[in-house]
Amino acid sequence: MSLDIPGPYEPAEMRRFLDTFMYDEGGFLIDEVLRLDRDAREMEALLDTTRTLPLTSHQRVHPCHPTHVCGGDVIMVTACLGCLHAWFFHGVRWDEGWTGFGNRIHRGDFKRLAQVGPSLELKSRETNARATSRECCAPGKSMQITVSLIMGS
Repeated sequence: MSLDIPGPYEPAEMRRFLDTFMYDEGGFLIDEVLRLDRDAREMEALLDTTRTLPLTSHQRVHPCHPTHVCGGDVIMVTACLGCLHAWFFHGVRWDEGWTGFGNRIHRGDFKRLAQVGPSLELKSRETNARATSRECCAPGKSMQITVSLIMGS
């Protein structure tokens, strides 16, 4: 069964993104894109926290360790948003030789637990983007994008 990610784009464009993304659909942790602002390089999206999440679903729950969205899943959400920025704001297409390896996380502050149950509201803002050259990629086909993630529920 393939994912349907509603958003302000042609469904065929998101289908192409998912079909060529570097992870299968289980690794794409965005459930809906609410807003794409190309000029401001910002986007808003939702994560359904009741879905199966790669690390969250394997938690051992205890009164001192309540069920929550794990930090590792939040990191993957950030990477997914960065890939959406690359696709929609910069025209990066995985099936045309573009790729990306690694992320620089300058700071990860988890000030409170993200509860499982309500959808997480995600807001990302691009703070830097540049084309890079890497030996593993076609010349000019690698990009480094830095996004800032703000979560709320």
